[in-house]
Amino acid sequence: MKIGVNFTPFYQHLPILRDFITKQLVNHLEVYFGYRWPWFLEHFTDVQQIKKEFDISLSYHLISGVKRVGGTICDFKKNFAKIHEEHLQRARTLEVDYVLVHVPCIQHRKKHYLLQNRCDTKEHLFQRIRENLDWLLKKTEELGIPKVVIENSGYNPWFYTAEDFITLLKEFSPQLGFCYDVGHIYLLNQSNMEKTLQFTKKLSPWIISMHVYQTKDIWHYKTHYKLPLNGYSAKGGFIDYTRLFKVLFSLKKPRYVIHELGIEYHEHLLTVKDSLLTMKRFISQATDTS
Repeated sequence: MKIGVNFTPFYQHLPILRDFITKQLVNHLEVYFGYRWPWFLEHFTDVQQIKKEFDISLSYHLISGVKRVGGTICDFKKNFAKIHEEHLQRARTLEVDYVLVHVPCIQHRKKHYLLQNRCDTKEHLFQRIRENLDWLLKKTEELGIPKVVIENSGYNPWFYTAEDFITLLKEFSPQLGFCYDVGHIYLLNQSNMEKTLQFTKKLSPWIISMHVYQTKDIWHYKTHYKLPLNGYSAKGGFIDYTRLFKVLFSLKKPRYVIHELGIEYHEHLLTVKDSLLTMKRFISQATDTS
């Protein structure tokens, strides 16, 4: 199992990232070079150097798309392909283990977005997603990228159930896997832990990777975004990672568990060390067979 972090908050603090790797807190890095944060491209060579220096594995989070640019999984195929072509070339250069894309799309709260792209029915939305996934899987195979992983991105009235994801995962298996973003699924299930665990059980056969962070409810997520794990209790309405890891790991151990934090944590990365240790403790407890 690989323990990782996303590159987003570290781009100005590479010595801290190197220290985490040296101390064996992490051995995987997920990178995200997109239109939202174009300056990350300046650090492409830094990522190459870190991979070479420490021989760690990498994954590439494809851009989610933005309103003026497009490029989401529910966009027109020509727009999706145009936006992601260059990113897939970078992913190949980095020799990533997999690329990741949001499904259905990150603009799920903007009702006009689906109409803007002429997805006016659930069937049409699935058709658009299938077309883009088909292109993405063929392109990654052509470039020698081993795996494509889809990540749940939140509520969409036409695409939000476990069965919706399973439909695609079965159709494109075994090339397609699932990234379990714990916070997104927790919020999707109205911060209900029992429903979250049921969702987990249904998706477990396809889970390749996880995005781990702490959150409480949609208001808390919008206000504080993605928080470290330490210092937050399930009794206060936060995610119960002790239960979640125990249930999931009894069914299947993900290959990659990634502590995902927002860019706002770039000034508080020393606190992330404690959070990583907390995450590793949860994993250790969940996998302890004694």
